[in-house]
Order: sequence, then structure tokens, then C-alpha cells
Amino acid sequence: MKALPSIAFSGFRGTSSEVTARQVRGRTVLSGRAQHPRVKTPGQSFRRASFSFISKQYRTLTDSQRRAWDTLAAAHREKSLTGDGTPLTGHNLFVCLNSNRSLLGVPLTRDTPDTVHGSSYVAFDDMWITPGRLLIAGLKDPDSPESRLVVKMAATDSTAVTKAWGKTVITGTFDTTDWGDIDLTEIYMERFGIPVTAGHKYFIEMYWIDELSGYVSEVTRVCYPAVESESIHGQEYEPRTRITDGELVDNERNSVSGLDIEFTSGSPLVSAAGTLVGYDGIAASYAYFSPDTDIPYESDSLSSYILVRGKETRAPQLFLMNIIRRSNENSIQFAHRGGFYSKSSDIVGGGLLM
Repeated sequence: MKALPSIAFSGFRGTSSEVTARQVRGRTVLSGRAQHPRVKTPGQSFRRASFSFISKQYRTLTDSQRRAWDTLAAAHREKSLTGDGTPLTGHNLFVCLNSNRSLLGVPLTRDTPDTVHGSSYVAFDDMWITPGRLLIAGLKDPDSPESRLVVKMAATDSTAVTKAWGKTVITGTFDTTDWGDIDLTEIYMERFGIPVTAGHKYFIEMYWIDELSGYVSEVTRVCYPAVESESIHGQEYEPRTRITDGELVDNERNSVSGLDIEFTSGSPLVSAAGTLVGYDGIAASYAYFSPDTDIPYESDSLSSYILVRGKETRAPQLFLMNIIRRSNENSIQFAHRGGFYSKSSDIVGGGLLM
């Protein structure tokens, strides 16, 4: 027979059977014993295995490499909630930086980085957390070109939950944005397997991290319940106008492939991607699209200089992109204007419409 102390009346602290007692301001508070689910997601299993592997690699370092990590750690202090710094060992810093580098797909480094650049806050204009769209808009580029955006998310089934930051998991890492936007809709579905649900609260962590040093210091956090269609600032989403291969007509005359022209809302900027196939005897390519295709400008002719790179030569070229509207047919002319001409070339950037 098991003898149990009277945890309700004797000031007992601790756990007995399925009950846990603790003292709070002179009062005994009882609660059910916490049960660990013992369930690990594939992502958690991979992350823990990666952490263990990286930690073991520290043993393989040479004495000089370990001294270098100790020296860097001594000059670097982990930021704490009190504002003071907590000392780090060389092993701590080695595991910390390489674990974060592994998130970005960057190989493990045994040598210390020249400098340790902390992560920077993520500045953005708006965010949509809706069943049909999970999108961050107006992202401001980081100072370092080696930075990548890391996004971590956690979902709850109630708006009453106030903290779930410890449950966030890596949703995606990005080395560039789509003209300031990051669309997480498909990535979220692949990662979590279910769409965003209106009324549920979502916790989102973001930071720009330098892939060379891999140190996380500043994190941007957003906690917001999903709604049907509006952004967190109450705006409806207006998709950008695009011209893609799906809008092209008269394929016998077209000399482009993988075309994707995107007009920026409220701005004369245009992004362009695709391959220029070209014609024999003329340094130009053409694309013909339906007159019903919406173009967010009233002018019958729009022009922009764009950069192009030869497929085989990789040589840079300058092309003039002319968007011409007619009553019966619209077309885009890509005319070579500078650089060593290559008949088959890739469009590598956009420009300013004139």
C-alpha cells in the first residue's frame, strides 16, 4: 500500500501520483501532473538529430580552432532578458552558429567567422492571414546581401491563447522577395497540411539572418487571429496584374517561353522573367497576347529597359521592352540595344516603365 502525504493541507510541495502541489503567496495550489505527449514531428526529429550531430563535431576541431572559438565567445555575450550578457563558451557559440546555418542549407563551418553579425528585425507594410492567402507585403531589404529571411509559425485553435512562441516551427527560408512580398500560402500548406482557419490565432516569428555567421539576436513577432479576407491593417488584397504564357495567343509567332511580366500596383515598376528565343536574322523577340488582358495603364505604348543574360555565353545584354496595345492585338517587343547578342537569353530583372 502506498502512503501519500496530505498535499492539500500540510504545505506539501512537489508531485504525488497524478497531482502536483506548489506554494503561491502562502497558498497551496493543486494541478494535474503534466504529461509529455512523447510525440515528435518529422521536423523536430530532424532538428534534434542535426543539433546532436553539430555538437559532436566540436570534438573533431583542432586545438587552434577551439582556441579561436573560445576567443570569439569571450568577446561575444548572449543577450538576456535583463539586458545583461550571459557568457558563452566556444562550444556554445560553435553549436549556436552552425545550427542556424543548417536551417539555411549552409554547410557546417569549423573555422570561426570573421565577425558575428546578429539578425535584424523584419520591417514590412502589411500582412494577410486568411484562409485563401498567407502573405507578407512590403518587406524592406536587409543591410547585408548575405541575409536570408527565416519565418517560423505556430497555429492555435483558440483566440484565448496568449503565448505559443515555444511551439513555432520553421515554415520557410528565403534569400529574396517577390518585389517586397513573400507568399507563404503554398509553403504553409506543405508544412502543416491544413489551410489557415479563420478565427484561429497564429504566431509568426521572423528575422533576417546572416548566412555566413548564423547568429540570431533580434526577432520580429506577430500574433494575430486569422480573418476571412482582410489584412492585419484592414485592407483587402489587390493582386498585381501579370502577363504570363497563359495569356499569349498566336503561338506560331511568339518567340518567348516562360514569360512572366508583373506590374507593381501604384508604381511604374515592372518585373520580368522568362526566356527570349529570338528569330533568325533579327536581334529581337516578340510575344503576342489577348487584347482583353488587363494592363493597369492607359497608354497605348509602354517601354522599359531590362537586363538579359545569354544562355550559353552568360554575357549581359540590354534590351528595350516595348508593350504595345492595339484594338485587335497586344504585343511585347524585346529589342536588343547593347552587349554581345545571344539569340537565346534569359531575362534577369525588371525596370521602370516610360
